[in-house]
Amino acid sequence: MAFYTERRQISYTFQVIEDDGVNAFATLGGFVYLNTGLLQTADNEAQLASVIAYEIAHVDRRHAVQQLQQAAIAQGILTAGGVDQSAAIALGVELALHRPNSIL
Repeated sequence: MAFYTERRQISYTFQVIEDDGVNAFATLGGFVYLNTGLLQTADNEAQLASVIAYEIAHVDRRHAVQQLQQAAIAQGILTAGGVDQSAAIALGVELALHRPNSIL
């Protein structure tokens, strides 16, 4: 699947996380994580393949980079507005903890 993306140079790494939650997520650099709960819940290979394709698309479309850019812009606005560094850090933590999950 990764061969057909616009960013073929990325070397993907797929790992399974022991967690009963039905979830998967992708991070910078082509790391894709699948929970055991997802693997147990999927009825067939096609369902699992669609989740993997969805996560590959996140990497291909640079969604994590876009989120980091938005956070940096927000922090810059806070700093320019006189908000202290701890408030900016709190914003970063808020974004990290509450970023949209790939699969709910």
